[in-house]
Amino acid sequence: MFATLEHRGFEVTIAQSLKSAYLELLGSSFDLVFVDLAEGSAGVDFIRQVRAMPELKKTVIVAIGKWGSGQAVLALSEGADAYEPGPFDPLSLFAVVERMLLNEKAMAQ
Repeated sequence: MFATLEHRGFEVTIAQSLKSAYLELLGSSFDLVFVDLAEGSAGVDFIRQVRAMPELKKTVIVAIGKWGSGQAVLALSEGADAYEPGPFDPLSLFAVVERMLLNEKAMAQ
């Protein structure tokens, strides 16, 4: 799925756990983070942690989960910038990334 983003020129880092993702965020600069809510409340806790850190305030967070599960409302209320129901195809993923990053760029101007 993320190969499409790499093919389109994006640099992609995949973390094996929420803990390793958090450490990656602290050590590097990221424009956008996808959070898989299949982890249950841990995914929402991760969003809350990222939003609590001033240096990560500009990082765009897109939560991914099952539609109709209540996860969308929870993720957005904790600071996710967008919610996308899964599963989705690679071209949809690219469209989400492009839309979110263009919105962020427009707001920064």
